[in-house]
Amino acid sequence: MSNKQSQLTNGIVQERAGGVQPASSRNADMMPAGLADLPETFRPIVTRLLDERPEPIGSGAALKILPIRYVTRPYSSLLHFAIQFPSRSWRGYIKIEKCSPTLEPNSSSPEVQLRQQFELLKRLQPLFKPQDPVGIVRPVAWFGDYPALVTEEIPGRTVYVELSRCLGISAGDRDVERMEQVCRRCGLFLKRFQDVNLQDDDTPFSLKEMRAYIDRRLQNIVHRGQIAFDESSRTRLLKLIDRLSERVDTKELRVAQIHGDFTPANIMLSDGRVVVLDFAMSSYGNVLHDVAHFHHQLHLWSLHPRWSARRIGRLQQAFLDGYGCSDSSNPLFTLFRVQHVTCQLSRLSRPSASSILSRTYDRYVIRRQLRWLNAIAK
Repeated sequence: MSNKQSQLTNGIVQERAGGVQPASSRNADMMPAGLADLPETFRPIVTRLLDERPEPIGSGAALKILPIRYVTRPYSSLLHFAIQFPSRSWRGYIKIEKCSPTLEPNSSSPEVQLRQQFELLKRLQPLFKPQDPVGIVRPVAWFGDYPALVTEEIPGRTVYVELSRCLGISAGDRDVERMEQVCRRCGLFLKRFQDVNLQDDDTPFSLKEMRAYIDRRLQNIVHRGQIAFDESSRTRLLKLIDRLSERVDTKELRVAQIHGDFTPANIMLSDGRVVVLDFAMSSYGNVLHDVAHFHHQLHLWSLHPRWSARRIGRLQQAFLDGYGCSDSSNPLFTLFRVQHVTCQLSRLSRPSASSILSRTYDRYVIRRQLRWLNAIAK
């Protein structure tokens, strides 16, 4: 890999080439400058974009390709790039998916996941207008043979970044009030997203399948033996799940399209608008899944001594108000909290190569989450 490509990674592990189709056979003199500066995996995808010119890239001679940032993760790679034209510049993202391990027996392949994500975004695009306070990322292209998804850049910062700026000790009430409005809009987005994606038939959400989903993760935790959670703890938690399930109002078992990873890191704040990204994990599920997940993500901030738990509580309430959820202590909401905490503990129970400081903090989070589970399971 060239020095220029190495600089793109900004200290992140580099993507390795291999198994990628060759770039277009067009004459190299016709290609814009900068194509060779891209990580090799992404060159044929950018070439194909220039060949096909899907909206909103548009026509005209492309002068230069500008790689902005390149990130590689265990199961995906992301390129942020720009195409420079004589009188304008277009910016976008390319995401390449790879197979990832899962406990679910019928999980979709990366090709299917990206295709479904692209089709969902195309279907939703007309429902969210540019003047709306909430919106979604604009889809550009899907290429199943890589597989890769291309989306347009959303200028701004993630809600995650904004939270870190507005929750510190030095932040004032005005900062918190601004983030309360952001969180209300996050709740508003979920409500609108679900309302247009409610399942047509009357098939209710399956609490039995939810129990099995949680138990697969509990069994993994027990089997790994890395945290203070044994077979008796698993049995006690399953009994709690059964008790809560008996108290769930059947009217709450509505099924709709869910985002699947609705977190502050997947939401952009762009000129005051809340714009949601990364629908790769979207599927059909209960309407409270994403609500409880975002609420749980905010709760994790309250565990850190750097942030004010009181302020985060205000943000959690603003989010629930925006969604229209009046009671976060009802049995089904609690079940989803148990599910999200269990998933987190399953992840933290795996061996980690992170720093000593990170592992120490992870152990602290584990203790806090186990304390909560033990308290409600009594």
